[in-house]
Order: sequence, then C-alpha cells, then structure tokens
Amino acid sequence: MDASLYGFIILRYLVERPSATHRLLVETLEALWAIAPLVGLMLGLFHLRGPRVPRLVMALYGTWLALVSAVNLLLLIAVIQFAPQSCAPSCSALPVTYRQLEPGLWLALAGLAVGWLALGGLLYFRDSMNPAVHSAVPIRRSPQQRVGAAIYTLGAAAWALGLLAVPWATSGCSGVQLSLRHFVRSACSGIDGYDALSAAPGSNALLLVLLIEVLATIGVYLVVIAWLPQLTRATWLWIGSWNLFVTLMLFDGIAGVRAVIAHPPRLVFAPQSPWGPSLGIAVCAAGILLGWVAVVVLARAEHVVRSQGDAAAFPAQRLAKE
Repeated sequence: MDASLYGFIILRYLVERPSATHRLLVETLEALWAIAPLVGLMLGLFHLRGPRVPRLVMALYGTWLALVSAVNLLLLIAVIQFAPQSCAPSCSALPVTYRQLEPGLWLALAGLAVGWLALGGLLYFRDSMNPAVHSAVPIRRSPQQRVGAAIYTLGAAAWALGLLAVPWATSGCSGVQLSLRHFVRSACSGIDGYDALSAAPGSNALLLVLLIEVLATIGVYLVVIAWLPQLTRATWLWIGSWNLFVTLMLFDGIAGVRAVIAHPPRLVFAPQSPWGPSLGIAVCAAGILLGWVAVVVLARAEHVVRSQGDAAAFPAQRLAKE
C-alpha cells in the first residue's frame, strides 16, 4: 500500500466520511510521510559527522523516531481493522475471510527496533562521544567560506525550484507557470522536471523518485555542512560530487524534453499547441552553475585555512626540534 492509501486508511479510522478538509489532510499526510525517511536519513548523516554529536541533533532524532513509531502504530491498527468499501449504499460490505501481514510490515517494525536501539546507544555513550573540550580560540568562518556557502545555498534552492516547481516543457503557455506536477490550465499544458526525466530513454520511474528524494536530502545536508565553521576538503568534494550527479540529471532531463517534443503527450482532448522547452531547464541549470562556482570558492577557502594552519604550526615544530 502506498502513502495515499495510508492517509485514506488513517482518516477512515479517525472519521467516517472524509470531507474536502479531510482530503486536504490526506495530501498533507502523503507529503509528510514521503519525506519522513529522508528526514531520518539526514539526521543519520549528521551523526556520521564525527564523534561529537550535538544534543539538538540527538533530540531531533528522538522526536522523529517517536513520531514515525506512532504513525506506524496507527497504520498497523488501521490495516488490521480495515474493511473494503461496499459497492453502493444498498450493497453489503465485502466479507474479509483472511488477513495476512506481509514482509513489508515486519521490515518496518525491524527498522524501528534498530532505530530505538541506536537511540539508546547514543544516549548511553553520550558522555564519551561528547567530551568537554574547550578551545581558547573559537573557530570562525572565513569571509570566503561565507560567500561559498551562500552561493551553494542559492544554487541548491534554484535547482530544487527548477526541478520541482517550474515546468520543463509547455504547450500553449505564456508567462511563468508554477506547479508541483504536470498540469493543464485551459489551453496551457506543462510537465515538470520529474516528468521530463521519466520521458528520457531508458529511465525507471521508481528509481527516479528515489534518486530525486535522496539527492534533495543530501543537498539540504550539504547546505548545512557548508555553513559549519570547520571547513574541510571533504566538504567541497562532497558538494562537487553532488553537483556532478545533478549535472548528469540535467542532461538526462534535456533528453527527455526532446523526446516529449518529438512525441507530444495528450493531456487534453482538445487540439494542443506545439510543445517546447520551458523555463525550468534554465532555472535548474543556473542553480547547478552556482553550485560549481561554490565548489571553487569553498575549495579556495579551505586551501587558505589549511595554509594558515600549516604556517602557524611551523614555528611550533621548529621550536620543538631546537
């Protein structure tokens, strides 16, 4: 069962006849449930930053784990008590003679058990993972790092906007159109970045959804890392790798737009205008270009910081030898 059925089951469990407001709640639940694994993945990446785990990150992880566990418990109860709808008010409900819990449920419960075990281990070893180290000289961000982090933040936001909210190909449209999915507005039709990537030759829609979600999560994680005071070589190398993946996706999406133009989709029964590329490609490409500029700036900032550290360490080493 997918997220839409999850939302429907929960609302059927809470209310008897969902209204328009309840349908809006279903859509909200779908979105939250879709990003829940990504939030957990991002919190896990923060725990891999080093032995010192901030208390805020640990608290957020515990809150996320509690919320996901509560939702899974509601889903389990709703699935067990769920009965198929009748065909009409005059028809009787379809009988349910047998229920079987599939491996997906047990896998989710096992994942939650591992998550709670990890949280217990983090709390138990918290003192050893967070030693009280006080530095006399606070670590500050260099001006170059601030510029590079700001450029990358702007680039990642532009990439997400161009991929998810601005159409990549349109038919009969004028002006800027914004939509989180393919749309039909009178004579104007359009497809977003996901549709363009799906139309590319050899694409897999299921893997594509997973790839976009993972790249978006890693992008948010890298934005936060770029602003941290301790700038390392691994930071701009990871940002460069992320930029490489989204650059390849851009070219794949352009190939999908060409396929759409060559074989136009029929989103309406009325005659359509010719399809053509739209603003989403340019917005996404601009974000990626800013990302590459940020890599250069952050690499330069890291080189300057490392050079200053080596210069400061050289006199101490010389005195130790003497």
